Amino acid sequence: MEALFAAFLREHGPFDVVHFNNLEGIPISFLRLAREHYPLTKILYSMHNYFAFCPQVNLWFQDRAACYDFRDGRKCVNCLAQSRRPGRYQRFYRFEYFLRKLGIPPLSIMDRFLNQFIFVFLRSTFHRMLRAYGGEGLQSKTLPVTTIVPRPAPPVKILAPEEAARFASRRRLFVTALNTYADHILAVSRRVAELAIGFGIDPAKVQTLYIGTRFAEEGRGAKGVGRAGNTNCRIGSTPCSTVYTAGSPLHLAYLGYMRRDKGFYFFLNALEKMPKRLACQFALTFAVQIADLSAYQRIQRMAHRFAAVTFYAGYTHSQLRDILATIDLAVIPVLWEDNLPQIAMECVAFGVPILTSNRGGAQELLNCPELVFQAGSRTDFYAKLQGLLDNPALLATALAGCVRLYTPHEHYDILRENYYCRATPDVRKEALRLVPASP
Repeated sequence: MEALFAAFLREHGPFDVVHFNNLEGIPISFLRLAREHYPLTKILYSMHNYFAFCPQVNLWFQDRAACYDFRDGRKCVNCLAQSRRPGRYQRFYRFEYFLRKLGIPPLSIMDRFLNQFIFVFLRSTFHRMLRAYGGEGLQSKTLPVTTIVPRPAPPVKILAPEEAARFASRRRLFVTALNTYADHILAVSRRVAELAIGFGIDPAKVQTLYIGTRFAEEGRGAKGVGRAGNTNCRIGSTPCSTVYTAGSPLHLAYLGYMRRDKGFYFFLNALEKMPKRLACQFALTFAVQIADLSAYQRIQRMAHRFAAVTFYAGYTHSQLRDILATIDLAVIPVLWEDNLPQIAMECVAFGVPILTSNRGGAQELLNCPELVFQAGSRTDFYAKLQGLLDNPALLATALAGCVRLYTPHEHYDILRENYYCRATPDVRKEALRLVPASP
């Protein structure tokens, strides 16, 4: 890959700017090669995730907790539990791919039937036959009794120092390369910038540049987005969908994925254990693919505790306007340091305020402490909801202070003006003339 990239730079360069939007799947040496092909090239890296510090990308330890201290690589060694039978997952993915090629969509009736038939019925039948064939459970006095002496098992290294050292070395390698070769490291939120600096990135190289969303432009010109045909409520350039008044149910929504790191299961637990006097004051909307049938059944079982519950089994962007038209407040309960959730930007663009955890960049969009709760804390989550019931005006106040959202095209204009075109090609050529030739 290094040889190919170097050849590409020689053939098509020199480039004024080389911008890396990701480092996954490519050697870190590409940063050095980009610098060496033309000393005055401006090298940018947009930090959309934490791959430079975490091979798992999301600083999420063992699928259960945010990870800030990797203990010099020791936590990385056993971050992901290794399956005892990895071939089982390969067979499952191959089968799923085969079904998709046949045009059978996921979670369809046929998909569920075939999965149950093959992976439950046939497999359990096979194991029952295997046990019967092996005579398991048979008792016979005529069978000889043999004593099996177990062989001493060799020790298993659960954590070896050399394994941890590999992960520690990896992080140092990435941090050193970025500090050495990158001119600008663009964090997609202030929180990402803060974490990057904490992990060793040179603060002078780090700037925050929010990504764009195509709904930013639609939101500015859209009227009638809000609830109950509210066409006149506008906060600055943002249409305000909130017409909630005290005494009516406050309509909450969760949009996204059934994932632990996204806070879906925290949200589900919080709703199940919410005091009755509080629960009856809310209506709920879920827009999420059913990746966990038991979670969907939990929603059904607790639905009676709330004023109303609506469920969308996934959604497309074309449905987003209609879904958000009924919402007073979107909940972004992430447990990991989610860089900048796209759904948070989309909600704010459509004038729907967001209640977020204090992790990740979503909290920066409204910059309203009354709409930020301690990640993973049901007590604080309930307190923030009660505060909104007591003071509904907070919703409109929060939207009034929202950050300026940009479309992808506007984002590119800022990127080009502030980072790509800082020096003209003529200035660069004159500067290059003054650079001593390498031996």
